[in-house]
Amino acid sequence: ENIIIETVKAAEKGEGVILRLYDAWGKKSNPVLHFGYCAKKVSLCDLMENPLEEIGKGNQVKLSVSNFEIVTLLIE
Repeated sequence: ENIIIETVKAAEKGEGVILRLYDAWGKKSNPVLHFGYCAKKVSLCDLMENPLEEIGKGNQVKLSVSNFEIVTLLIE
């Protein structure tokens, strides 16, 4: 309930979808995102959409979100 999905858009570079979310309540949490399809790769990105590390694949991914943190994911 404290996680807000702010952006869902096509990736600027290459293929995939950018998903940007943040913690709105200043509360650490471990949300699980469920996708409507099986992703080949889910990567954590910086705000410029540069992939930093692969964090999963398949139809769901578990995140660790800190207080007021903004998280950007590239879903391919």
